Amino acid sequence: MLETTRSGTRFYCPECGFLIRAPRADAGSSIPCLNCGEQIRVPRTAHPLESDADDSPLIPLPAARLAADGIHHLLVSLWLWLTMFLLTLVVLGLWAILEGPGAVFNRQTGHWTRAIAVSYGIRLGLLAVGVGMRWVGYGRCREAAEAVRAGGWVTTVRLGAVLTLIGYGSSVCPALLGYALAETPLMLRAVTQLGDFILTTGIVLEMAALLVWFRLLSEAARPSCVQQVRRYGITAVAAVAITIIGMCGTGVVTTIALGHAGSQPNAMQYSDPHLNYKVVPTAGWIAAGVVFTLATGFLLVLFYQYRGMLRATRHALSVYPQGTDLPDDLPGIPG
Repeated sequence: MLETTRSGTRFYCPECGFLIRAPRADAGSSIPCLNCGEQIRVPRTAHPLESDADDSPLIPLPAARLAADGIHHLLVSLWLWLTMFLLTLVVLGLWAILEGPGAVFNRQTGHWTRAIAVSYGIRLGLLAVGVGMRWVGYGRCREAAEAVRAGGWVTTVRLGAVLTLIGYGSSVCPALLGYALAETPLMLRAVTQLGDFILTTGIVLEMAALLVWFRLLSEAARPSCVQQVRRYGITAVAAVAITIIGMCGTGVVTTIALGHAGSQPNAMQYSDPHLNYKVVPTAGWIAAGVVFTLATGFLLVLFYQYRGMLRATRHALSVYPQGTDLPDDLPGIPG
């Protein structure tokens, strides 16, 4: 009787993916999920990687400790990203103040060609170091991720990290070489567009890391900590949606303003309507500034949330298998 009570099975809720432990005596019966409340049937076959002993952790302790160290690398990479982001804001702000916002979009650097090219090089270097840190960090999380059926996603996010570096390097080639937008050779424009596509693909693939953190937190921490992953995903979707809506609104405002300006002599006369942003009226730049400010705010919120999520996962794996005592306030967890 004692052995029946201690012996248990582990399985994932089919509705929300939460890891559940149940006595083997309940196999075949229905129980409520502790996370979403849905009634689910306890499988008769245990998790393929678990031990028969109920007190044996699902994630091997050496793998948990290695993953915690790997997440430290990811945290360092996150701070490098923030440094690169803030540097970008400073460079774009000075560029817009000195040369005007239209010059920024047309990549007309004026007397600041060399300085701006150097800033792009510094950002590319920071990104390269950050991607290297993420490559190592994700790799050290692989064994722990495999224990919770997320090992394949680690390969996906490592590929995504490499693609972000390749894509960003390709997309900033004209800026590194000092070309204005209208002066960029056709072949180099194609490389830039391909780089933008590769960069976007890499970012999307790296979002798969959320599945890894979800599985690891489901095993090693409280359900309330798992909710942080969902909140991050919701914030990211909201950020993309609001930014797209804002960009569409900016286009409408600009079109209306240009329509009014069209009645003025020479208001619409410029050499290349597809490349010259200097004809964008003040109302359009104000709308674009509002959208840029919103997007920046969202990015900083996402940084804070992702940092808290990584620190929570690292803490849970550091104290695993006693991780159920993880505090609910994730950002306050000691790093």
